[in-house]
Amino acid sequence: MGCRVPDPVEELVARALEKQPEDRFRDADEMRAYIEHVRERVKPGPTTPYLPPKPPTAPTPIPGPAQITPTAPAAPTTPVDPARERADNRMRARRLRHGYLLLIPALLLQGIRPGFALVPLAFAIWGLWASAVGGASRVGQRRGPALGFFQATAFVPLLGHLFLILVSLTRLNGS
Repeated sequence: MGCRVPDPVEELVARALEKQPEDRFRDADEMRAYIEHVRERVKPGPTTPYLPPKPPTAPTPIPGPAQITPTAPAAPTTPVDPARERADNRMRARRLRHGYLLLIPALLLQGIRPGFALVPLAFAIWGLWASAVGGASRVGQRRGPALGFFQATAFVPLLGHLFLILVSLTRLNGS
């Protein structure tokens, strides 16, 4: 594949790359003289260009999970206490329920006098906190169906409380 290198050029390269320094050229002048000598001996002729090998026609198979070796050891898992996990799920679900339920007083208290807009603002901030904290899970936490439902819909109280906070702040600025 590719073109053949003439013998005098091979000899030049081999002598320049000799392992022992005394077998190489003494200096650049000696090497230049040898290069000129090789140029005279080698007549330029037709050469075949180097063509890179063709890529394989069959696609490379993608390794499956059994063929992939992990590069780092897996992190040790701590045993999970099922009772603690259930208690944590209940606490998070309760906070999310409070987030939903706090929408009602925050919304109803918007009708009171503008000077008292701090009361619905406090309820809205409390509900926003409950929704955000209840909607977050630990990594690898197993969730019960109630917590899963509340976390899947946690954006509703979050957006509602954000809206009510904005309304309360607008009413405070207007008074």
